[in-house]
Amino acid sequence: MFYSQRSHFTSISSFSVMSKITPFIRCESGASELAHHYMSIFPGSKVCESNPVVTTIELFGQTIGLVNGGPHPWWVRNPSLSFSLWIKDRDLTKQLWDKLIVWGQIMMDFADYPWSKWYGRCNDSHGTSRQVMFDDRESTSINQIIPSFMFVQHNTGKAQQAMEFYCSVFPNSTIDFTRAYGENTMWENPIHLSHAEFKLHGQQF
Repeated sequence: MFYSQRSHFTSISSFSVMSKITPFIRCESGASELAHHYMSIFPGSKVCESNPVVTTIELFGQTIGLVNGGPHPWWVRNPSLSFSLWIKDRDLTKQLWDKLIVWGQIMMDFADYPWSKWYGRCNDSHGTSRQVMFDDRESTSINQIIPSFMFVQHNTGKAQQAMEFYCSVFPNSTIDFTRAYGENTMWENPIHLSHAEFKLHGQQF
């Protein structure tokens, strides 16, 4: 569960042939205003549905719900769930990063990494964790926002187990890619996964 002082992230879905898994950002208040703030950052975005409690928007094809849930004493920032931005245009990648870090918190500097020439991680000004990556892979052709999980503390090493469980629950699901840490200098267990990609009901995670 992602918690912040203002919002947290969870996901729900009711399955049909055309259903999607929609991640939700839970706000104390102002869900509609936050939705429009995000829409001002992401080009081509739109409102799917809006009422006094829930506003659902679409960013790069990913539906995201924002819900007014009132205050909660356990809200703390936690990047265990984040939104990964895989962006095909280098200039747009930098533009999105510059907008998302305004009044936010940088977790990893926007720089050249082995997995991307331009990548950064931050919590935006509303506490939502973001990973922004220039995606120059020839195998991809569209910008994507992908809900991402990070397993830390007492959940360290449980990524494989979690993926297998999720795929057993949701129909039309596959584990597409896994990469273990192997020998490393970060004191990580070599057999634990450093990165993985999977689909639930055909949707990328």
